[in-house]
Amino acid sequence: MNKLKTRRSELELQVSYQTSLLSPIRRLPNELLSEILVYCSGGRVDVCSPRADIWNFGKVCKRWRDVSVSSEVWSSIDVALEGMTPWNTSTPIAMVTHLVDLCLRRSRDRSLSVKFIEIGSPTTFKDIFDILSRYSHRWEELFVSLSMLPVEPPVLDYGLTRLNFLRFTGAYKGPTPLDTFKHAQQLRRLQLVSVTKPLLSLLLPWAQITDFKAVLCQFRPGEYMEMLKAMPNVVRFISRWNKGIKRTNGADTHPIHLRRLKTFELEAFPSEMYTILQPLTFPLLTDLTLVTSVSSSS
Repeated sequence: MNKLKTRRSELELQVSYQTSLLSPIRRLPNELLSEILVYCSGGRVDVCSPRADIWNFGKVCKRWRDVSVSSEVWSSIDVALEGMTPWNTSTPIAMVTHLVDLCLRRSRDRSLSVKFIEIGSPTTFKDIFDILSRYSHRWEELFVSLSMLPVEPPVLDYGLTRLNFLRFTGAYKGPTPLDTFKHAQQLRRLQLVSVTKPLLSLLLPWAQITDFKAVLCQFRPGEYMEMLKAMPNVVRFISRWNKGIKRTNGADTHPIHLRRLKTFELEAFPSEMYTILQPLTFPLLTDLTLVTSVSSSS
């Protein structure tokens, strides 16, 4: 009787296995499986969440692993060391560096999108930044807090041949302007959020910028208009509630010709709007959005 029960259990296990081979999900094409992976991950990889679904996708079977390893999702890397999930508030830095290295290997030679989010420790930031900087020639997008960069500007020995999009937040603390990104030949898109003295603290190829956005930044007297002059090729310009716009440096305001500008969005107080719009000429403008408040600016 025991032998019969054992045999029955073995057969039921075999039937279960064979039935699973007929599961509809096994008939999904690899392209669709890859889309499922992207959907589950949100299109990005959080290297600080080792238990996230994306790290388990390739453990289902060999086919799923092959699909996972070849996915483009590994080229979009999020580093959120303060944004730990509730189940783990102390992911070891060794684990994070391992996952970063895994992403870099799986992304092969693809262009990289790198986001540093809510970084708390400068030392930890430097450890991860140093690893990723070895692949700076593959950076296409970089999101980083200026306040986390060391006083001594980082040197990117491998260049920035693909960098197209920069997003900076915070204030740079270095004694001299940050010149790390001044030779980014392909830089076209720039976003600044709560940045202090951007034109004075950042050495960038401003004349190359075609898509610009500044939100809640703090400008020195006259700096805002000088920045506009520095971007003659801008096509899309968005400015939202930045500070220090109204104050001038006493110099004569000459006309500023934005000959390629098509989209201009401005959120500011009425007096600030006048300061900005009065010297501008933009013959190709097709989309103008102005948002103001009756309150006085500070």
